[in-house]
Amino acid sequence: MTIELGAAKCLVILGISQEKFTRIVKEEVRSLQHEDVEVLSLEIMDKSPGTVILEKLKKLAECVGTPVQIISDWGSDIKKGINLYKQENPGVILTYDITHKMANLLKKELLSDENFKNFLRQCSLTYSLSSADKIIFSYPS
Repeated sequence: MTIELGAAKCLVILGISQEKFTRIVKEEVRSLQHEDVEVLSLEIMDKSPGTVILEKLKKLAECVGTPVQIISDWGSDIKKGINLYKQENPGVILTYDITHKMANLLKKELLSDENFKNFLRQCSLTYSLSSADKIIFSYPS
């Protein structure tokens, strides 16, 4: 995920091993929760163009292995970097974060509603990490 901090951005890459993912989904029969993933990379950057995201993904893959799947909300800089990574690693599964997609669809539907506009004004007074761009890096065990 990228979080804007003034002029800087904070790139956070979360991850879960394929072994842990399989155990949670098949044995515990539940969906992933925030506490299931770990922070694999955290970096403050002035810019986050796709080429920089590509380099961060390559560097991370050297440590944990080529990811099985990458989940993201496809913000333009993140999406470009992930697509460049996929060109070099065609076996990686790219997944659009459906929760982000649904939030965007809901926002579009409700944008003309005055109660929703008031809700958005109240939300803008706080900042949530859950609204930031996300990259979830599912890596081999």
